[in-house]
Amino acid sequence: MKARRLLRRASVLAPNVTVRSRLPWPVTILMIAVVLGLAAAAALWAFEEGRRLTGSHDSDLRAMNRELSARLAAVQAERDKLSASAGTVDARLSMAEGAQAQMAEQLKALEAENAQLKEDLAFFDSLLPAPTNTAGIYVRSFRIAPDEAQPTRLHFRVLLMQGGGKAFAPVSEFEGQLALKLNVVQGGKPATIDFPGPSNGGTAAQAVRVKLTHYQRLEGTVDVPPGTTVQSVMVKVLQNGKIKASQSFSI
Repeated sequence: MKARRLLRRASVLAPNVTVRSRLPWPVTILMIAVVLGLAAAAALWAFEEGRRLTGSHDSDLRAMNRELSARLAAVQAERDKLSASAGTVDARLSMAEGAQAQMAEQLKALEAENAQLKEDLAFFDSLLPAPTNTAGIYVRSFRIAPDEAQPTRLHFRVLLMQGGGKAFAPVSEFEGQLALKLNVVQGGKPATIDFPGPSNGGTAAQAVRVKLTHYQRLEGTVDVPPGTTVQSVMVKVLQNGKIKASQSFSI
């Protein structure tokens, strides 16, 4: 009796056990293979479907790419053409500028030559005998003008002759010095400037030497303060400190 009671109690307290049938492993492998095959087939179908759907879009992109490439090539060709044209224009412009500069230099040379011819004409005209019977040395002509490079510097030219009315008559050689006295206006007041005057060191400037038989043309410069207006110039020829000839010229 006691043994039965213990068996009943043990059967009541024991857990429930479910018995399941287990598939054979070949069947399990076959089912896994079927599932994988179905997944691969689905993936391949999705790939092909996507390729089919995007195929037309792909062709459009390729066509657009070809069109853009053609446009880019055309733009580059146009750019190269314009660059070549710009280079030609620059070359022509440089040639024109060079020709213009050359013409300007030629014009300047012609103007200088014209001025020199005028001076030569005036010089040879001054070689004609003097209208009076002046004897000895005398001042035949004189010119003074501001220097082009330095406005405060005056450039003068003077022609001295000897022989009076008998041009090129036999005369002895003359030696002396040239002196100028400028009557000017400075700051509204009259003043005089002597040439040669004192140099920057305070000593007398070097005199212009006169040495001629029949004629001599002399040139030189005189520095004046800024704002100086020259009204007249007295040209003097000295020999041993004595005036041998003088003449005044109005400016």
